[in-house]
Amino acid sequence: MAGGILAARWTPRNAGTAVICANAAAGLQLACLAYAAPVPLIGLAAFATGAGYAFGGVVWISTLQRNVPNETLGRVLSLDMLSSYALMPLGVAAAPVMVNTLGSRMFLLAALTALLTATVLPLFFQDVRMMGNAPLTTSRGTPTNSNSQHAQRHVL
Repeated sequence: MAGGILAARWTPRNAGTAVICANAAAGLQLACLAYAAPVPLIGLAAFATGAGYAFGGVVWISTLQRNVPNETLGRVLSLDMLSSYALMPLGVAAAPVMVNTLGSRMFLLAALTALLTATVLPLFFQDVRMMGNAPLTTSRGTPTNSNSQHAQRHVL
């Protein structure tokens, strides 16, 4: 809930970078679990993970709504959700096998490495870093989405 409240009060100028960094907060939780941190620290890391996911989710959906034309927004959101959830069953099925093969600590460290790699690599692309700077416009200079005029609140 904390991340959602933050996203309601603050719109980052570079939404792509903000979303990627917010989702990277999950790395704290993976590191705490891998190194058997004290339970209160694991709890704080879990809070940071939840806040990061909530913030990132709200900013991501808001950015898509501002920047994708209304005519295609439904299809874009459908593909976004499909790609987000399609591989989850495979991960749930593979995780126990990988834990039995690698051990808990190595599995968590491998997950942390994958998360950090997936976080850092997109930041090398300027389009990702700059995503959300300004609503897209048509060739006539008008916003592509009717919601674009309302999107300028609290942009820092």
